[in-house]
Amino acid sequence: MNFAELRQEVSWLLASGTPPPLVEQFGGYFPEWGIFTEEFIPGDTVEKQVARLVRQGEAKRLASLWPFLVWSALEGHIRFWDRTGRRLALREPSPAAFIVPSHDYHSGARLVSISDRTPCPSLDELLDRFQRAFVARIEGSRPDLRGVIDEALVLSAVIEALGQERGVALLAASAQESPRAIAIETFLERLREDGFTPHRVWFATRRYRRWLEVNPD
Repeated sequence: MNFAELRQEVSWLLASGTPPPLVEQFGGYFPEWGIFTEEFIPGDTVEKQVARLVRQGEAKRLASLWPFLVWSALEGHIRFWDRTGRRLALREPSPAAFIVPSHDYHSGARLVSISDRTPCPSLDELLDRFQRAFVARIEGSRPDLRGVIDEALVLSAVIEALGQERGVALLAASAQESPRAIAIETFLERLREDGFTPHRVWFATRRYRRWLEVNPD
């Protein structure tokens, strides 16, 4: 990596590390060695979490956690795209590319690396990449998870990442030429009628429902 490439990489790390951070916090640059340092982020990637749960026979736990893993990782994917001026995104946003908390009462997905980024001019391209590299990859090995992730959850991640005003504006503009037009219009209509349920509230409600199932009285 030459100096110009190093400087560009550091600039992207600094931009992506502003709150809420999407990558490791930048540590320092040492020109005499031609290196920079980064924060160490504890926790497993989504790929490792899924593999561990499968190995432990925790299929029910994985099914319960899957929507949280998808929403959290997708939100980080969208936030990075937005911070690049909606010009660049991870080329391969796979389960190995994201560190997500292992409990759905936590928040704060991180990208393992932003080095492998490529032009991404539209929301549809951004979501299609994630569907192919992340959702379809796990569903391919875990058929029991197919159908759990619907368009409403995906579009909710867009609103969560961008905020309601900017998210709605982007979805409305994208719907004009998007193959997701019907799903987007349906989602926006429901949003106008019922309001938006944020990430933390959505998963808190799911936890409460699970609690009611085992404590009916």
